[in-house]
Amino acid sequence: EEHEMGPLSLDQEVHAGDVLYIPRGFVHEAMAQTEGSLHLTVAIPTQDFTWGKVVMDSIKDGLRRRENTRWRRCVPLSLLPRGTADPAWG
Repeated sequence: EEHEMGPLSLDQEVHAGDVLYIPRGFVHEAMAQTEGSLHLTVAIPTQDFTWGKVVMDSIKDGLRRRENTRWRRCVPLSLLPRGTADPAWG
């Protein structure tokens, strides 16, 4: 619904042979007007330029540094759910 997604950004009619680029992450809907239609989505792998990716990469890089070896130690089984009695842990 509009109140959940914000105002409509584009209402465009495309014709046979037209291509409409919709950037990653944009909510969209395609509807045929009078005849059948094919809505084809092609995802082209690109770099993940999101704040979440930047933060995660920074954390990973920090944890890989030689002085941060304590963060790469195994978690004690006593801290896991149900400890060593958890059958999911073999």
